[in-house]
Amino acid sequence: MDLLSLREHYARTLLIYYRWNMERLFAMLVEKGEACLFVEAGWTGHFVVKINEGQSKRIQCMAHKCNAICDEAIVRNLVSKMDLDLAEKFDRILLESYIEDNKMVKWCPSTPHCENAIHVKEDEFCEVKCSCGLQFCFSCLAEAHSLCSCSMWELWTKKCRDETTTANWITVHTKPCPKCHKVVEKNGGCNLVRCICGPIFW
Repeated sequence: MDLLSLREHYARTLLIYYRWNMERLFAMLVEKGEACLFVEAGWTGHFVVKINEGQSKRIQCMAHKCNAICDEAIVRNLVSKMDLDLAEKFDRILLESYIEDNKMVKWCPSTPHCENAIHVKEDEFCEVKCSCGLQFCFSCLAEAHSLCSCSMWELWTKKCRDETTTANWITVHTKPCPKCHKVVEKNGGCNLVRCICGPIFW
């Protein structure tokens, strides 16, 4: 707002277009200039309003190949007159844009969802602790695993799940022989089982 002498909603429109990446926005400002920055973000022409349901949180012109966007203040004014619930939904969409489009901010993955968002300042590959108490990897949202990479952690947890499934099956479907202690599978017939070493047991 200070750098470009903009009102808050204009600054937010620029940040949404550049996915809340301040460094990229400043680089484009230096490289192409202020006028080009605004044009690329869609501040041109007159507006016919439609709401995009995809990834974009902006209100865009309906004309073919027109990238013009509608000012946030105009949208808020229009939806407030139509429906207060719709105005609240619009504000929620703006908040979600900041969280979902910004790689330095993520929702806490707690279950049930605590509805907190975590913002990191420098490194997106770090461990964080939410105010709800959950500690997790900011990059992959899994439990904290600082001693290994996210891909290594994913492979490890898959291996553990597979081994747990195998161990559970062995517990349910087999019994150890009382003599040699080898695991014997019962696969039909009566409840008596004979081990290859000789003894019969239940």
